[in-house]
Amino acid sequence: MRISSKKIVKAISSRNNLFSVSDILKDAGDSLKKTGGKKTKKKQRSSKSDHKASEKTLTILKTLISAGFAAKVKKKYIRTDDFSFTGKISVNSTGNGIISNSSGTDIIIKKENINFARNGDTVKVKLYDCRRGICYGEVVKVLNKDKKIHIGRISQISGNMVFFDLIDLPGKNLVCSDIKKAGIDKSIFQKEKVLFLLELKERKFRHTQFCRITGHFDSHDEEYDIQRIIVKNSLPGPHKKYPEIESINEIPADELVGRKNLKNIFTVTIDGENAKDFDDALSLRKYGQIFKLLVHIADVSAYVKKDSRLDHEAYNRGTSYYLGNHVIPMLPEKLSNDLCSLKEGLDRLTLTVEMNINGSGDIIKYSYYKSIINVNKRLTYKNAEDLIKSDKDSSTAKLLKLMHKVSSILKMKRLKKGRLDLNLSDIELVYFKNKFKELTAAERLLSHDIVEEFMLSANETVAFELKKKGVPALYRIHEKIDPNKLSSLAKFLKLHGIKFKPSGNVGISLQKILEKFSGHPNEHVINLVILKSLMQAYYGADPLGHFGLAFEDYTHFTSPIRRYPDLIVHRCIKSIIDNIEAPYSRDQLVEMGEKCSQLERIAQYSERDLIKLKSCRYMEERIGEIFTGIISGISNFGFFVALEEHPIEGMVPIKYLTDDYYLVMEDEHTIIGKKYKKRFMTGDRLKIRLADVDTDRMRIDFDVV
Repeated sequence: MRISSKKIVKAISSRNNLFSVSDILKDAGDSLKKTGGKKTKKKQRSSKSDHKASEKTLTILKTLISAGFAAKVKKKYIRTDDFSFTGKISVNSTGNGIISNSSGTDIIIKKENINFARNGDTVKVKLYDCRRGICYGEVVKVLNKDKKIHIGRISQISGNMVFFDLIDLPGKNLVCSDIKKAGIDKSIFQKEKVLFLLELKERKFRHTQFCRITGHFDSHDEEYDIQRIIVKNSLPGPHKKYPEIESINEIPADELVGRKNLKNIFTVTIDGENAKDFDDALSLRKYGQIFKLLVHIADVSAYVKKDSRLDHEAYNRGTSYYLGNHVIPMLPEKLSNDLCSLKEGLDRLTLTVEMNINGSGDIIKYSYYKSIINVNKRLTYKNAEDLIKSDKDSSTAKLLKLMHKVSSILKMKRLKKGRLDLNLSDIELVYFKNKFKELTAAERLLSHDIVEEFMLSANETVAFELKKKGVPALYRIHEKIDPNKLSSLAKFLKLHGIKFKPSGNVGISLQKILEKFSGHPNEHVINLVILKSLMQAYYGADPLGHFGLAFEDYTHFTSPIRRYPDLIVHRCIKSIIDNIEAPYSRDQLVEMGEKCSQLERIAQYSERDLIKLKSCRYMEERIGEIFTGIISGISNFGFFVALEEHPIEGMVPIKYLTDDYYLVMEDEHTIIGKKYKKRFMTGDRLKIRLADVDTDRMRIDFDVV
């Protein structure tokens, strides 16, 4: 008698005590009764079937043990889990989902078992099958929706029912609404290019989930672009009023006690032209061969008290969200743009890290303390750059030239240690009179290096001190490259004639490659592939170091106005200064690190989404035009192309390659024609034609000329 894997899994799930393979087969309805005497053909077939069923059960048990659902006890087994668990589901473009259990095993959820769960929802899943080493589950219940509001466009209208496709989720996700009960003008449903804000409901119409229309707008109207990104990524709304800061209009008197007065030290800020939230300020003096660097960081913790209502809100936001010319701040503007912001000519509370640096870039002595400063000069990156390159000998110009010298020494030392200096420009959205104009690659200036190197010094010093004193804290962690990614990177580099043996100090080897390709036509793609090979940085409670920066100790300390992890670190370092109990336990920091990392990724996705949307806006009137592009990546769906003329990326879908049957070889960064052997490889330069722009889905498609 044949037995299905589903029956075996069901039988195992019903067992609460120790069991054997034969117990499971018996429960599943299979018979393993031994027969005596001479075997007949029927008995032989039965024996073979019994053996196969036993082997299948053992294979399933092995999979369940590996996934953390079962354990072996001598010659028997026991279920360690009730086969139900909760977690966040990821749904791909095919409609299938994936979710990890507490052991980190990925459980596959087929689209027919997804029960209207959407990408990012927290769901309860029940395991029901194991086949070929893979566990399958079904969504029993949606516990918490990741998004309350979705963006949809009309897919079809049938009678009084209108069907929407949710365009802010991967794949095709249809929901429906009754036109008569929509509460809006029916003519709206006849217009083209209208997007709808939709709230999903529990009710169903046949096999489609109901939704309620909460708003609509013209997809051509750029005024709604920011709103689209906010809705798509469930970003926070405006701040409410917080009683704890409403009455504060100046520095609290009790916060002045025990602070060093640094108001007489010449101090500058260097920030973007439109910046308002000034986190950091700098002072630098030379004493003989020693440079004394003071990095002053806004003391946000003096205003945002731990566990206050404002603190909880800041933690739930995790970061500030920078969307073009629009900012969603982590802190209310009263703090972010005023009381905490290190404005020129105003007294401000700070935490200062003081470092003595020698001519080799070594920090030979350091201290840290609570302080009060008064910024002498507010400089933009452009102002500072002009002064560095000028012949002027004003006190500000002299200071900036000295800062440039010290930052160059620090940078050179770090590059020799294996820090990666990737030459990949950020993309800037250019506005004119508050209207989007174009996308440009941000220019890298010497003044940027000054701020970056000095902030790195402060972050490294604080991390070292927290580890030395054994105070539980949050660290910025960037682990070494995964061996499989390293192997794939070596293959790619070999295709470009680069010998790369991933041994010894990998960072130094990669930096030599980056330097070798500086100014080369393939510089951008070499930098990009190396970047994609790196692990994703995150926040954690253990000082595991930072591979990309070649630091053994690293944290984020220098941006507490816009990053919650920095505020955590401020409280930790102040506990040492004030000689009080550490503010957080390690367990708390592990949880907080995970949440802050997640919120940081949402901010990154949001910024990228806006760039994609504005790229579509820029290109949508240029369909049919021919461009030069470089293949920047390979996927199962085609290959990505970065334009040379503009910092814009799109895709050549594999379905557009109609002259042959093409095979995708992702490990070799290549797509190759089966018959004619035509190749498309990462780094190739080619002529492409703009074939389609879907602004709603933020997608740009090219075809090969």
